[in-house]
Amino acid sequence: MTNTPTHPTNVTSQPSTSCRRGALGKLEDVLSRQLTLVGKGDFKKVEALAGELAELLRQAGGADACTCPDCLARLERINNLHTKLGLTLAAQKHQCKTKLGRLGKGKKLLRVYSNGSLRG
Repeated sequence: MTNTPTHPTNVTSQPSTSCRRGALGKLEDVLSRQLTLVGKGDFKKVEALAGELAELLRQAGGADACTCPDCLARLERINNLHTKLGLTLAAQKHQCKTKLGRLGKGKKLLRVYSNGSLRG
């Protein structure tokens, strides 16, 4: 009679590689959606996705992250999306700052005009 174990001997508590692939895929999807939403100016939805993103980062991270070609390719795409998202947000911040500066100058001009300072 052979003794066959009923449980695998090398089970770890860490998620399997396939779980990480799933988390990486979801992470890629959420970053892509955030990039689209930033382009549309829908920052409330971008912020709402941030909580989901934080959980996915926790799931996908770890010291024993997968280094298979599929995961490495996904990580490269995720890095590119993250970079694009940061650049897009920085550009929109600059545009907002420029527009606010113009509005401030316009308000100042209106105040001066309403006080009669421009009458000649």
